[in-house]
Amino acid sequence: MIADDGYNVLWTVNDKWRRVGEIGKLLGFVCSGDWTYQKEGIVDFPHFEMCFGLSINDLIKGAKLPELEEDDVMNKVLEYEDWAWTELDANLGDAYNEGTLEEWQWVQSVRDKTLVYKDLLLLKVLIDERRRKKA
Repeated sequence: MIADDGYNVLWTVNDKWRRVGEIGKLLGFVCSGDWTYQKEGIVDFPHFEMCFGLSINDLIKGAKLPELEEDDVMNKVLEYEDWAWTELDANLGDAYNEGTLEEWQWVQSVRDKTLVYKDLLLLKVLIDERRRKKA
């Protein structure tokens, strides 16, 4: 979890951490905050996995990860209200203007309201990592 200053990391599990976990689950990730062995003292809130419904035992037995289908949630266009698109446009525009985001097509996809979930996640990581390296 990144602090409000945009650079420091917060490790204390609080309502923000739990909200991130809920958002991750909505996007199809498994949140380690839900793992059943919490009662044994094993908790790893910052950990997410995209398991596609498979367990480690399934993979050991040779199960293959599914191909993403066009109707997969990660390939769907974001379903935001206008105010959220405006906010996202402002944030990406700032990143572009400061040189953190070099690719204009991301800003344009927000203005066209065609950005998909997987690209939003990619942008978050890309922008955060570039800003961290500049700091």
